[in-house]
Amino acid sequence: MATKFRLSSLIPAGLIVERSDESDGVIIVLARAATGRRSCSLCKRVSDRIDSRYVRIIADFPCAGTKVQLRLSARRLVCEMTFCRRRIFVERLGELVVLCERGYENCRRPTAIGVVY
Repeated sequence: MATKFRLSSLIPAGLIVERSDESDGVIIVLARAATGRRSCSLCKRVSDRIDSRYVRIIADFPCAGTKVQLRLSARRLVCEMTFCRRRIFVERLGELVVLCERGYENCRRPTAIGVVY
């Protein structure tokens, strides 16, 4: 009996998969945050005004012997609070991603999503 498999079942809540591809034996998943608004990390005011975007590459452990790479589109948002010192802030993805320094061996253990390099 065949079972239908959906890529979205592997991606945590809070992320939307935009595209997936396979290249050179690596499964590449492009995703973004599901929510459009984020709070400034300093003053906590909610903003949806985007300054720019960048891609964070998250290395994950193999799935069925195949390397998986999550490419996460992150946004830099503008804080519109007049007196806030943080004019631009980056959306944080909370427990979705474990931040880690490159080469730090203790971070190379299995996690919910992976390790940011």
